[in-house]
Amino acid sequence: MDEKVKKGDRQVLLAVVDAEDGQGKTLKAVTGLDDKGKLKTVSPDKNNQSSFLEIDTNRNLLENFFKKFLEQSKNPAHTGFYLVAQKVLDKILKSLPIRPEQLEPYRVEPKQFLVERQQAALEKTPSPEQKPVVSGEQKPVFEPFDESRINRRGLEPLGVKWEDIEPELKAMLYGHKSPHLIPMRPVVEGIEIPTQGRLSLVECPDGHIRFDVHYAQSKLDLDSPVHGVLLTSDDREQLLKTGNAGRVIELEPIPGRKVPSFVSVDKLTNRLDALPVKDVNINESLKGVELSPQQRNELYEGKKVLVEGMTSRSNFQFDAYLQINASSKSLDFTYEGLDRNRYRQDNKQKQGADPKGIVIPHKLAGVDLSQKQHDELRSGSAVYIKGMVIQGKEPQNLYVKVNYQKEKLDFFRWNPDKAKKQEQAKPAESQIKKPLVKKPAGIKI
Repeated sequence: MDEKVKKGDRQVLLAVVDAEDGQGKTLKAVTGLDDKGKLKTVSPDKNNQSSFLEIDTNRNLLENFFKKFLEQSKNPAHTGFYLVAQKVLDKILKSLPIRPEQLEPYRVEPKQFLVERQQAALEKTPSPEQKPVVSGEQKPVFEPFDESRINRRGLEPLGVKWEDIEPELKAMLYGHKSPHLIPMRPVVEGIEIPTQGRLSLVECPDGHIRFDVHYAQSKLDLDSPVHGVLLTSDDREQLLKTGNAGRVIELEPIPGRKVPSFVSVDKLTNRLDALPVKDVNINESLKGVELSPQQRNELYEGKKVLVEGMTSRSNFQFDAYLQINASSKSLDFTYEGLDRNRYRQDNKQKQGADPKGIVIPHKLAGVDLSQKQHDELRSGSAVYIKGMVIQGKEPQNLYVKVNYQKEKLDFFRWNPDKAKKQEQAKPAESQIKKPLVKKPAGIKI
């Protein structure tokens, strides 16, 4: 059997186990594991094909299977595994009796497989022209993914329909994870498991684009090792407080190989993401401000850095704290403790200017705006609009005002120009940020 497994082929997992009569070994097709970590198998003939554990090596199912097997099996060394394409198995079945030695070229060692998967994830480094640039400037440095090359069949094992991801697709085509959690119903060992998670797109060597799954968990786990490294108490405190570790951590995804990385929390999935320092390039200037060598060095060290006098796309000045976020692979902008009115007078004089970068529609949340309302919004005034339907809720009467600093529209129950107490609602419109990389870089935890 010299036929190689090709990408896209349906693959199945075979195992050499003790024969039921106690005489020697026999070849079986794996269907899953029971609660005690014991293999569940069937005869590898065509009548049982529907129950085979179907494998896509680009996804986490095989990795999770081997992890569970090694954790629960008392003697994994006595079991041989073979990963073959269905067409290879069909040829073997025609030449009965089956001899396990025929499958030796397809042998898979669980421990070695897991090590190789970790190493492959670590070495997913973009080509030089696609190297990540962590920056606040949203420059279109690459073209989005080609939707026509997405392997839609990859959604079927997840229990997700194409229409479920269409609202998320625009962000995903630009290299981001889905902006929201997506309900999923994957089938594991014959059992449908309701769960949710985020999806992203990954380009494969053969040119097609597959889905990568980031399952959500109910609680953030900061006590378990992160690629062989335990987080310090300061790390855990910073991750809970800011979502970022606040320093560079030398992770060890492969024993003996240390990788200096940033670590951050994906707040939607409650999981940790890591980004190797070598994959980060910080621009010397940011939003009109030249960063000093000290500021850039501190950012490379994972620290939070104050940058003053930045200018937004709508030509308004502001100050902010910046910090590398490994999950979004961009810079976090935070404003705690800063004087938000420092540039108020200068910015107020610019409010009559054209709000560059901000789209003010003529129809907002189902309500047609009058020319007067539209002009008042453009001038920076708060406008009272009746009967808006936001996110499918009941019609609401709200004040709307342009937020020049964040370059979006804000919604209020009180007039923000007069009232001290304000309640800011979710924006009706958001802009999809163009990513800084086409292929995600870093380590996925």
